[in-house]
Amino acid sequence: MKQAKSRLKSDEIKEADRSLEKTNTQYTFEQNQDLENMLFRQNTFGKLTLSSSLVTTKQGKPVEKLTNKGNINTKTKSDQTECWITGCVVLSCNILVAADHYNVKLKVIDIKNRAVIEETTLSSRPWDIAVMPHDHIAVTMPEKKEILITTTAGKLTTVRKFPVKGECRGIAYHQGHLYTVCINCVFITDTQGNVQKKISLNNKINSMPNYLVLSKDRGHIYISDVDSDSLFRITLQADICDEYKNKDLDSPTGMVMLDDESLLVCCGTSTNGSIHRFSGDFKQCHTLINDLRYQYTVCYNRDQHEVYVGCYCSLMYVLSAK
Repeated sequence: MKQAKSRLKSDEIKEADRSLEKTNTQYTFEQNQDLENMLFRQNTFGKLTLSSSLVTTKQGKPVEKLTNKGNINTKTKSDQTECWITGCVVLSCNILVAADHYNVKLKVIDIKNRAVIEETTLSSRPWDIAVMPHDHIAVTMPEKKEILITTTAGKLTTVRKFPVKGECRGIAYHQGHLYTVCINCVFITDTQGNVQKKISLNNKINSMPNYLVLSKDRGHIYISDVDSDSLFRITLQADICDEYKNKDLDSPTGMVMLDDESLLVCCGTSTNGSIHRFSGDFKQCHTLINDLRYQYTVCYNRDQHEVYVGCYCSLMYVLSAK
């Protein structure tokens, strides 16, 4: 009886196999969007908390200043005038992209060799850049009031653009959304340009907001205002939590947020500029380097422990944090 039952089950399995072989089956795979978004988050696998200084050396000794390692000449033979680098982002440990406002170009720079290796001329002057997933960047075009989405895989190529209802300047990307500061407001859009939220800055920031960065939890937006010599921290409801205004804070422009949620801020746009480091609540401020010339924007290379500062004198400073 046991042998008969076993043979019966075996015959059923064989018949099922034959039926499956005759079935025309097609399989499709749909990637989980939540998983894809998670993989592009900066702190997906954990968070490294830094000390109160900018970074630490391999021995754990904190570094409280930046050291000038030299310059990158951003001017090329085809440029018609001096370069004014108003935006820069690090794509990899050896490559960054810079927006040359005066020469109406995007430029790809080889960090190791300190040379421009590619450039593309745009239809109007660019201002700021944000890194997006899948080898894309977003570029603000204040004169045309539009944002370009450009691929960096291969040669720089604009894949689409969309209008913005304002003179768009600073821009940031986070989890499928672009945050763009204009003269009187901040727009939050998806990557196709559909407005998700508009944050009015009327009667709050009345001068010239130039750049913005997001807090890690997206609860706050930091805005630099060059005309009023102020830094602002606002909520998504446009409530101003903090304003930093000090006689020593001169013309704050480009900013970058570090992993410990402190800010590096370019201050002073003349021959005696500096970079300050602010805590996220503005309660602490520390000068990391002085005597810079015409600095305007800043980005941070975590792999190389270097800071790159764009200027309006055709140079980029390379600053070591080691």
